[in-house]
Amino acid sequence: MYKAGAAIHRNLYKLNMLRKTRLDVPVIGVGNLSFGGSGKTLVVSRIAEKLMADGKKVGIVCRSYGALAGPHVLVDGVAADPAGVGDEAAGYAERFAVASGRDKTAAARRLIEAAPALDVILVDDAFQHHRLHQDLRILIWPKRGAVLRDFRSAEREAEILLVPNGERSPRADLDTVYFVKEILGILDLKSEKHILVVGGLGPETDFFEHVGRYLSGAYRTLRFADHVDYRRGDVQAKLFESSRGCGAIVTTSKDHVKLKPLALDLPPIYVVRAGIKFLTNETLFWERIEAAMAK
Repeated sequence: MYKAGAAIHRNLYKLNMLRKTRLDVPVIGVGNLSFGGSGKTLVVSRIAEKLMADGKKVGIVCRSYGALAGPHVLVDGVAADPAGVGDEAAGYAERFAVASGRDKTAAARRLIEAAPALDVILVDDAFQHHRLHQDLRILIWPKRGAVLRDFRSAEREAEILLVPNGERSPRADLDTVYFVKEILGILDLKSEKHILVVGGLGPETDFFEHVGRYLSGAYRTLRFADHVDYRRGDVQAKLFESSRGCGAIVTTSKDHVKLKPLALDLPPIYVVRAGIKFLTNETLFWERIEAAMAK
């Protein structure tokens, strides 16, 4: 039913029965067909970091599930309460200008008002959001067995298809960008013999497998649902029980921004630095982004 609704919604815009909103700033959307964990945040962060290194002013718009309605606009490294603005927005706000809210179009408009000199807006989880015109649509292809919220045929709407290494692309190799996720480091982690790896992540994630290959010592894992609320008593009870006897906790930046304000009596918490590595057609990827920004 969800996929059928997504298809109907998409076609209403294709038939111009619903109208898109075009902004004065180029918009690049990153999305997927599954229910989370595919790496959208890593892709958005990689694009933002590259463009900012090139001297561009970048803003990010995200949905931030479980947060207040918004839109919430965070610029100039403002500290953010993840319970109010959402974990994604709070994590992005440490490095980028960001706006979050249930209405991504309204959030994008507010972001432009707060940061009028932006060169581009990146929209996290944009593939099913059609009201906001996107100058470039980037789609992360699902892994085999992923639970889908949209039809695979919808990939025809994307200009760039990112495919995890080991999966089969529905497009020719010259039109596909293959990539892998990688662990870049764990901030300030000293050698600990017993580590708890914690994360609230989507069903398609391979975070725990990647961290397990990176760590050399003994570790255990504790997995929660995506966008888990660490203020809940039952969640904290699981944390305390699972971390007993551990010398450190390793988690994602998204989880860390929610754990840090709680000041729980837990072992030291360290943040995993994750990223993506392009295996094919990286030049094509950046050329398409540059062309979209020139429109």
